[in-house]
Amino acid sequence: MSDKLHIILTGEQDSTRTFALPKSVLKTSLLVSFVVIVLLLISSIAGINFARENSGMESSLTRISGELAASKLWNAEFKERLTREVSARESRLQNRLTRLIKQNDAKEVMLNKAMAGLKSRSKTIDSILRAVGVKIKVKSNAKNSGGPFIPLVGNTYENLTFKVDSYLDALQATPLGPPVWGTITSKYGPRIDPINHKPAFHAGLDIRQKVGTHIMSTADGVVQVQGFSRFNGNYVVINHGQGFKTMYLHMEKTLVKKGQKVKRGQTIGLLGNTGRSTGAHVHYEIIYKGRTVNPLRFVRIAQYVRKRKGRS
Repeated sequence: MSDKLHIILTGEQDSTRTFALPKSVLKTSLLVSFVVIVLLLISSIAGINFARENSGMESSLTRISGELAASKLWNAEFKERLTREVSARESRLQNRLTRLIKQNDAKEVMLNKAMAGLKSRSKTIDSILRAVGVKIKVKSNAKNSGGPFIPLVGNTYENLTFKVDSYLDALQATPLGPPVWGTITSKYGPRIDPINHKPAFHAGLDIRQKVGTHIMSTADGVVQVQGFSRFNGNYVVINHGQGFKTMYLHMEKTLVKKGQKVKRGQTIGLLGNTGRSTGAHVHYEIIYKGRTVNPLRFVRIAQYVRKRKGRS
């Protein structure tokens, strides 16, 4: 067999050409052509895929660009809203702070007025205690209590409040003013007895008034004794606490019972002439820590306080 491939080419003018190609060259050419075709096919497929991926990437880029623009717009709107909200909150806080400052100023004015009132009351109480001449000790129960020690220093509101409240509690038990308005016929101290005309000691104050006049308790307390005796007549003893007791003798009639709580100014009986008496009156005694004291200082304390207020 021939190892060559003859190729005959004819033209329009009866020209004929003949080529002889070795079969090995032809095979090589075909192989090369096949390889080139395959490579071209692979390149075309890769190009198509690349173009497709590029198109997808362009689409994603367009989408991301749109999202980025929307995000920028949202951020701008959010920043504007946030600025408005912060401004509004600052305005509200400023208004609230202004109101609190005004309220604090008003409270400070009220506190100063309260302090002035407490100081005035404290001075009045001190004046009363000095005029009466009796030292009142305010006691508190230390049982079942404790906590850190925080001293009250100076004329602080708390210190004045504690002082005034404590003294007011004590003053509630202090007999003040007369049990009945009338004429004093016999004072506290040495005197000539009106019945046997001998020197004697008068432990109370006799106040004359017509029979049936209301006799009042001179402080808060509890009725300790309500009864009758040959010397005292109808009488009442009231325990006021803080070491104070008061006695009211020669009543026409008693209007309270033993164990009954009474208030300052409450009627406890009617003025009379019972017992060892020479006429209608009330014998009024004040006992402090087991000993009688001069009731006149306690009876006249209201006038003393009014004079102190007039000078202040």
